[in-house]
Amino acid sequence: MAAEERLDGVSVRPALGAAADCLLTAAAETDATLIALGSRGRGPLRAAVLGSVSAAVVARAPCPVLVASEAAGTGPHPGQRIVCGVEPGDDGPRVVRAARALAEALAAPLVLATVAPPPTVPGTSPVPGAVERLRELEQREAWGVLEAAAAAAGVGRGASRRVAFGRPAQALSQLAAETEAGLLVVGCRGRGLLRASLGGSVSAELAARAPCPVVVVPRGAALRHAGNRPALAPRAAA
Repeated sequence: MAAEERLDGVSVRPALGAAADCLLTAAAETDATLIALGSRGRGPLRAAVLGSVSAAVVARAPCPVLVASEAAGTGPHPGQRIVCGVEPGDDGPRVVRAARALAEALAAPLVLATVAPPPTVPGTSPVPGAVERLRELEQREAWGVLEAAAAAAGVGRGASRRVAFGRPAQALSQLAAETEAGLLVVGCRGRGLLRASLGGSVSAELAARAPCPVVVVPRGAALRHAGNRPALAPRAAA
């Protein structure tokens, strides 16, 4: 096979070396807008979602990284929503901007979502209505997180907002299923409930259980409009 072949508009570039290094080099050389990884290869990429390859790629990727498990659908299809997981802090607007760019490119509705901890009151006999009031406070704070991130990212009321309660990975996966989302977009190395790199518990669990592909936006990743720039999708060796 030639060093580079083009098949039906797809550029095929065989490479020798450590999988993560080869992917990152190709992404930099092609000015890729996205790196796409499957969940189970039969060669060096067999641990693409939960193993060291994906963790290394996300940690150093110059662009967002898409991972798709066997449980994920084949989306996004026309009209499918894109759900963006938003957390407090500086990373929220950056992740929202990435999700907005994907939504615009795919003409897809955008849903901004954040996860609040389930309201619990210490003690066996809580004051009547205390749980409800705590839930209201948690929800109000979560709405503030969404509105702040949306405003900083320049996203208007065209994007819907959702607040979920519970464990982040489980709540976002359930929301993606309920909304029939085609993509789930999250950040990494945050400081809130969604913190963790792809090798960490939340993102790894999302990559394994989400009903759609998951796009992880690393810190420092360049957010580019697609234009004629490629998306990099490695094929595992046989």
